Amino acid sequence: AESQSAMNEEIVQNQLRLEAWAGRPCMDFCYPSGRYAVQHPLWLHKAGLRSATTCDAGLNDGGTDRMLLKRYLDRETWSDLEFEAAISGFSEIAARLLTAIGLKRTSSRT
Repeated sequence: AESQSAMNEEIVQNQLRLEAWAGRPCMDFCYPSGRYAVQHPLWLHKAGLRSATTCDAGLNDGGTDRMLLKRYLDRETWSDLEFEAAISGFSEIAARLLTAIGLKRTSSRT
């Protein structure tokens, strides 16, 4: 959305549809196609949403902005082991360790 008021209107309309279908309040948001602008997290917070999920790969911790939650998307090119390593946190820990000791990662599969 190009303005906060336009985004609020889209959120309200989508919440009404989803809540009618789900039968409960919908307070979480997924950025369409994972795309967001720098102002969107603040707008969503002001709209009263609880969280928003991006398509940015990674793990979340207590310091992660709830309006910029990361996730891992299952990819057809990943083996089961690669996917399990990603969602368990092993891949991120390994990447941080390799960075810390000055080695570069040989794969960009995260």
